[in-house]
Amino acid sequence: MMAISLSLDLELKSPIKQYWDTIRAPSKLFPKIMPSFFKNIEIIEGEEVNVGCAKLIKYGEDVQLLTFAKEKVEVVDTANMCATYYLIEGELLGLLKAFKPTFKVAPLDDNSCIINWSVEIESA
Repeated sequence: MMAISLSLDLELKSPIKQYWDTIRAPSKLFPKIMPSFFKNIEIIEGEEVNVGCAKLIKYGEDVQLLTFAKEKVEVVDTANMCATYYLIEGELLGLLKAFKPTFKVAPLDDNSCIINWSVEIESA
């Protein structure tokens, strides 16, 4: 079984604090702004922005082959605007042994930021 890492950087025209607050707590916003991808995100354990929080994600009709996923927050580093979570249940785990994304937000200027989204993947 081989583990791989993927990484993507994305520039946003959004103040860093506004984006950080949004990405840390997506359960209400994501289904509203992307309903075809996220039908519902429910907090099933803990508090949304804290380590140990578990979420049940029900995917919308534009997500092919996946209906749901459960993920758990592993790390929240507010000072460095970084968070890591991992998949604990769902169809994706039929294909993968591990799926562990991390995102980090850094300022570019007062009105924009850069997001680094990386993921560690281990095949089943």
